[in-house]
Amino acid sequence: MADELILELAGLLQRGGYDETAERLTYALKWGDELVGLRIADRLAILDVLDDAPEGFADLRGVLTSEHRWRIRHGLV
Repeated sequence: MADELILELAGLLQRGGYDETAERLTYALKWGDELVGLRIADRLAILDVLDDAPEGFADLRGVLTSEHRWRIRHGLV
């Protein structure tokens, strides 16, 4: 994802009360991490703030939704 989108997502997360997830993303961006390990709680927080996915976030929302459905099907959530 583009850095600008990560910052926008972090802002959405902060406004939604998901400070820890927002910090995880901004920390990774600050240190140039290309991969960020997201906990299930992080994934659910992102799905929550992307309920009406703004432009640029539709793909991320789609992937996270598919993964969440897979976890439910396999009893992991």
